[in-house]
Amino acid sequence: MFRKFKIQMVVFNLPTIINDKELIHNSMLHTIRLINPNIKKEQLLPFYNLHRNDIINYFVNKQKINSPQIVKTNLASEFHYFLKKELINNQKNLLIHKKIPILFSTLKNNNIKVGITSDYSVNIQDSIMNHSYFKDKVDDFMFDINIFSTNSTILKCNSNKINILLRRNEIIEYNRVIIVNNYLSQQYPKFNNITIMKDKKINMDNSNLTVSCIMDIEKHLY
Repeated sequence: MFRKFKIQMVVFNLPTIINDKELIHNSMLHTIRLINPNIKKEQLLPFYNLHRNDIINYFVNKQKINSPQIVKTNLASEFHYFLKKELINNQKNLLIHKKIPILFSTLKNNNIKVGITSDYSVNIQDSIMNHSYFKDKVDDFMFDINIFSTNSTILKCNSNKINILLRRNEIIEYNRVIIVNNYLSQQYPKFNNITIMKDKKINMDNSNLTVSCIMDIEKHLY
C-alpha cells in the first residue's frame, strides 16, 4: 500500500476537510452588522465565495467610515471572534466526511505524516486542533499569524507554510508530498485539487488530479 509514490506526507488545506462555508457566512454576517446593523443574510449571498477581507473592505468603503483601515483591522479581528464561536457551537457537523479520522489513521498506520495548513488565526487553530477529530491524528500544522492579509498573500503564505512543514518534518524529496487544497473549489465548489509536488515551488493552478470527495484521495495513493 502507498508503495508506488512512496509518499511521506499528505498536507490538507483545512477548508478541504471541514464544513466552514456556512460558519464563515454566519460569522461575516455578525461582523458586518457591527457597522451596518440592518443588513440581512441574503444581502451577503453575492459575496459568498469572496475572501473575508474583500467583503470587509467593500462594506467599510461603502459606509465611508472615518479611519477605515483601523475599522477594517478591527473587523477582521471580530470576524475571527465570531468564527471561533461558530466552530465551538457546531462541533458535531464540523467534518466534510465522517470517515476523515479513519483516513488520517490509515495514513499514519502506513508511516505517512498528516499536515494541515490554513489562513485562520492562532486562536481558531487552537479551537480546531484540540478537537477529538484531529487530536493525536495530525502530525504538524501551520496556520496564519497575520489575520489580515490579501488574497495574493494567502496563496504565497500557503506555499511558505507547506515548505515550513516539510523542513520541520525533515522531508527533502518534494515529489513525496501530496497537497490537498481548496483553490479549485473556490470556482467549482464540488471539487478539490490534489497536487503532487515537483519541487520547492507549488503551482496551485496546475493540479494533477481532481476529486469530488476528500475520501477519494485514497484511490490516488495506491
